[in-house]
Amino acid sequence: MQPDACKALGEWARELRLTYPANYRRRGIEGGAVVSYDVAPWGAVGNLKVVASEPTSDFGEAATAMLAGAARTSSAIGASGCIDRVRHVMGKPRASLPAEDWPQALH
Repeated sequence: MQPDACKALGEWARELRLTYPANYRRRGIEGGAVVSYDVAPWGAVGNLKVVASEPTSDFGEAATAMLAGAARTSSAIGASGCIDRVRHVMGKPRASLPAEDWPQALH
């Protein structure tokens, strides 16, 4: 369950850039990860942990790399224990993900 403070966070302040694990892209293998993290009041993301990763840990590593470079808009108190699911799905290659493909909070 997503903590209330995480639900109240604003938008991502920077566009998220997900890198698909190269070995899996070439073979057409999709996967995903569930990642937990904290957000500082100034928007920095930290304390990243992979909760689950399928089919291998490479998908969790790619998800944490994406979130490590991310930032939320600033808030009064920040948040701890936020959880997001990151999906790696095959599709047309593009420079970055559109907003509808950004990680979605678990409910």
